Amino acid sequence: MKNQVYFDTPRLILRDWNEHDLPEFKRMNLDPRVTRYFRKSITEEDSERFFQNVVQKGFSEDGFGLYAVELKENHTFIGFIGFHRLSFESFFTPCIEIGWRLKPEAWGFGYATEGAKECLRYGFETLGFDKIYSNTPVLNVASANVMKRILMKKIENFMYPGFPEDSPLREHVLYVMDKKTYFEQNERNSSCIVREGAYVIPVHENKVAVIKTAKGCFLIGGAINPGESHKTCIQRECLEETGHSVSDLSFITTKDAIVQHSEAGWIRPIHHYYSGELLGKVSEPVEFDHSLIWLTPDQIEECMFVKIQAEAIKEFMKENRFLFA
Repeated sequence: MKNQVYFDTPRLILRDWNEHDLPEFKRMNLDPRVTRYFRKSITEEDSERFFQNVVQKGFSEDGFGLYAVELKENHTFIGFIGFHRLSFESFFTPCIEIGWRLKPEAWGFGYATEGAKECLRYGFETLGFDKIYSNTPVLNVASANVMKRILMKKIENFMYPGFPEDSPLREHVLYVMDKKTYFEQNERNSSCIVREGAYVIPVHENKVAVIKTAKGCFLIGGAINPGESHKTCIQRECLEETGHSVSDLSFITTKDAIVQHSEAGWIRPIHHYYSGELLGKVSEPVEFDHSLIWLTPDQIEECMFVKIQAEAIKEFMKENRFLFA
């Protein structure tokens, strides 16, 4: 194969595979964390066959495929992001699918989202695809979250062929992006106002702490000031809004969306979410029209004013086995 770079992002290079990648790929696939949502574990022989029958075949027959992903900072191979053809019998096949598989040590840094976003752009603007699909087991919430963050639209759940009927991995969720929607979103992106913020999801006894205002309920947090870290922003906002301090902040996920505001026009909120523990009150809140309340899981959808905040809370609570009625 050629040693071609197809496209890059601020932190990633998506390129052809080279002779050093396959041994790393085989080692990656032996990690049970990588194959947690596969129908079976993967041997080195399985990885060799996948490389020959899927990766190499895709590039040789189609001119596109599953691109090797390399970190710009140290030129480390971390997995693949790219396209392949799905041909099993279903209501949405045959089709082009976007997929990703990264080393566990590369998880949690937003690499899959960053690479997949650029991959969608390459697919529509360079390769000329009309539609791009993606699917994953319903249990694989992290992968489905990438599909949401790159603004793909959920179609429905379906039963993936080849799994035993009683397998918990058989039910998959299906997402799609079409060319028309992509270019409409891209046009809005170019003119929309970006608002970046950091927020904490403090949960105690199956309830989440939020701020209640006249408009509705919001997570504790807000806009990130210039030069301010996510955690510093959350700590400042928590004191201003509630008078409480917060500790044990741990990153959960980043979500964004494109929404139309009645006065400001198109807005793109980018929210960084953290788990954390709400501690005792240390001062009086600055924002007196705010009150601290605790919501049960079943109140979230009705009470939360911002949709992506409600989604982040529900996903976090479900992943951590909090109870929904």
